[in-house]
Amino acid sequence: DTDTDTDTDTDTAENNKNKEKNNNPSSYTYAASTQSGDPESKNSPVTPADVLNRRADEPITVKHRRRQVSRVVTTQLALMSLVALVFTAALVLYIALIGVPFLDTTDPALVACAGMYCLLRVVSLPLTLVSTIAEGVYVGLEDTMTPLQIYGISTSVTISGLLLANWFCPQHLLLCAALSFILGSLVSTIVAVRSLSSAGLLPSSLKEVQICDRAEVWSIATMGMSMAGGVLARMVSWACVATVVTRWGVHETAVHKICYEAYWTLSFFTEPVFTAANTLVPREMARCSASARKLVIVLLLLAGVIGGGLAIAAWALLACGVFSTDAVIGSMSQQLIAPVCLTIGTSSLTYGLEGVMVGLNKVNYLQYVHFSNAILVVVYVLFVVERYSLGLSGIWYGLAAWQILRIVQHTIYIVVDRPFSSKDDSGSYSGRVVAA
Repeated sequence: DTDTDTDTDTDTAENNKNKEKNNNPSSYTYAASTQSGDPESKNSPVTPADVLNRRADEPITVKHRRRQVSRVVTTQLALMSLVALVFTAALVLYIALIGVPFLDTTDPALVACAGMYCLLRVVSLPLTLVSTIAEGVYVGLEDTMTPLQIYGISTSVTISGLLLANWFCPQHLLLCAALSFILGSLVSTIVAVRSLSSAGLLPSSLKEVQICDRAEVWSIATMGMSMAGGVLARMVSWACVATVVTRWGVHETAVHKICYEAYWTLSFFTEPVFTAANTLVPREMARCSASARKLVIVLLLLAGVIGGGLAIAAWALLACGVFSTDAVIGSMSQQLIAPVCLTIGTSSLTYGLEGVMVGLNKVNYLQYVHFSNAILVVVYVLFVVERYSLGLSGIWYGLAAWQILRIVQHTIYIVVDRPFSSKDDSGSYSGRVVAA
């Protein structure tokens, strides 16, 4: 560590005292020390603060760990804010010069309304980024309650805005909805920044700002780009599907939108297993590979149970016509119950396995899988579904096959790579944790 602030002498004294009691630096965590008041607990798990380089023979104090996390958080906010601003500017120019994607209409009122809505949503992207980074930081420190509180407050604000718009301004509901989302994002950003600052995870003044060195910045940036590449590949797959469906007519587009809303709404229930996997698997690997293997089995079994419940919930949503009262659209939606339930049911296991892969630091593998699968999805949609007129059933059975394909790929990788048997049981696992 190259810090030269006034706390160096104090940290050195604390380190010398700690060496006499425990020479295992990986047992120190900021999360455990702040929650239990014991910074020297031998059973404390390794947290994502360990992504920073440190001397292996030097115990880490709570104050030192806080500075490490603060440096990483500040660096991530700086890098991602720059990316978000560039991305936002590019989208604003695209909408202003070319128009709204996937909008195949010449109605000037609809074009203007959709354009304004998309512009407002794009402007809120940097705000959403801050709360997302805060969530990653807290989950990495094994604190899931703080993100729940942040999103609970912002969701309450957003829903209140939507209800007020529906009561008092129904003629401009779409624009008011966009403003409600912006307000919710702004509130979550303010709460997240204040929470990080009060926890000592952000510098309290500009004089205390510390940025990671060049090697650490490059490590964070490359890891972030690898994960972003996989996200981009999945976005391309879904965008290709949406582009093709919008050519088929209003009813087909509405039915696909309803099915996608059912999938998107229920998919949030798959996140706990994904988050638990990429947070707890590295901790267990640092302790014992056999313990990590048992944890993965339990998490995947839980993912299967959740998937079954989500499939039943999807059937109920589509069979009961929750998203539409139109008879034609309701009839078409019910014809897609089987593939939609299969898609959402298998997605739970898919995301559980991918959470395990993130926890094992197999991010480059995931990027390769997502890019190759995106090519397969695009080819299937453009050259199979379109050519043979398979319709919405072909689309959704293809999406279900996409989920199953990822399950098979990840299972084969684990069987061949054997990550839970190639490491010894002395806690020598050195994989790095991705927290966001």
